[in-house]
Amino acid sequence: MTDRREKTELETNHPLVAKMVLAVLAPSVCVMLAVVLFPLGLLYAYCDMRVWNWFVAPYFHLAAMSLWPAYGFNLWLGSHRYVRPMYEDDKKPRWALSFCLVLISHLIMLAIGAAVHHWVVR
Repeated sequence: MTDRREKTELETNHPLVAKMVLAVLAPSVCVMLAVVLFPLGLLYAYCDMRVWNWFVAPYFHLAAMSLWPAYGFNLWLGSHRYVRPMYEDDKKPRWALSFCLVLISHLIMLAIGAAVHHWVVR
């Protein structure tokens, strides 16, 4: 037996309008995600690239990493991990807070790495 979901009032009474809304809304959401997530992905890749080039490459005698391989590595690594969202008291996920914590952790990693590289390693 297959369960069928019930059609919404918009789908029942105005199927053409529902398709048009979906046709306009879906690309808009994709563009918004690309405009927000692509620069943040570049920021994460830059942080990882700098820390790699400061600490991993010289001590393990590995090649320096440029931005695009770091970006690809972050995409690959990100596809294999799951970040659980933090929850409020009413058990609704707080995605914005989880997202900000990931962003802040990368910036803190970059700041600490820059300080150690500048004052300790040199």
